[in-house]
Amino acid sequence: MSLETSNLIDQLARTTASDHSPCVGHCTYDAEDYCLSCRRHTDEIGQWRDAGDDLRQAAWDRIPNAIDQMGLETMRLPLSPDDIMAIAIETLDQGGSWAVGAKGCYAYGHDLDHEEDGILTATHADGHQRVTLDLSGKMRAVAWTRGKATGRKLSDGMANLPLLLVVPKVRLNLPVHDTPCQLEDGSQDCGLGLAHCQMMTEGDDLKIKTMLANAVISGGDIKPQQNASDLPEGLILPESYALAAVILPKGEALL
Repeated sequence: MSLETSNLIDQLARTTASDHSPCVGHCTYDAEDYCLSCRRHTDEIGQWRDAGDDLRQAAWDRIPNAIDQMGLETMRLPLSPDDIMAIAIETLDQGGSWAVGAKGCYAYGHDLDHEEDGILTATHADGHQRVTLDLSGKMRAVAWTRGKATGRKLSDGMANLPLLLVVPKVRLNLPVHDTPCQLEDGSQDCGLGLAHCQMMTEGDDLKIKTMLANAVISGGDIKPQQNASDLPEGLILPESYALAAVILPKGEALL
């Protein structure tokens, strides 16, 4: 029997928590020497490498409430690439979806088509959208409450929260074009000027590329909106991260 996706996230996060640091790579401190990103004290951060499993687990248990109190809506999760892959597959099995895009234009995958060596491909129910995730490399998983729209909190648990797949901005290497231009392969870059998401048109197809994903919307009228936000509405990521894909549980509103 398949586990509920929410239970799988909780199980995997707790199993591997002591192997991961809550650090998101953007260390700034308040007057009491607590990091504004991971909400750990400088003393705790300095002792993390030598801390035992119990102390590390206690920190992970405390952090959600501390982040809620800061009014933040995202939290890094202690998940490995293998964990993320299992959750991505389970989400589709439970009726959820994957999303890739920017500027108000997103491709969605609902049905798993292919799984091999860290590469997963899913198609939309309409057959015109296809999303491929490459989960074989380094990435981070971040829970997002969408709290301003939903009222949810991290301390309520990770059940049924969107999972953001992010990469450190220092790893971004996509070509950036500020205006539409013709590419050598004959496709047309939409010229969004984004380092984390590139969109290209080829005939009637729109192709989307991020550091972890590729997507195609074929024969549709879905186009990026130049004046739309670079990120989904309401999302504020830690400054060190760039969004690559979103895993949406069943029933979650579209981006």
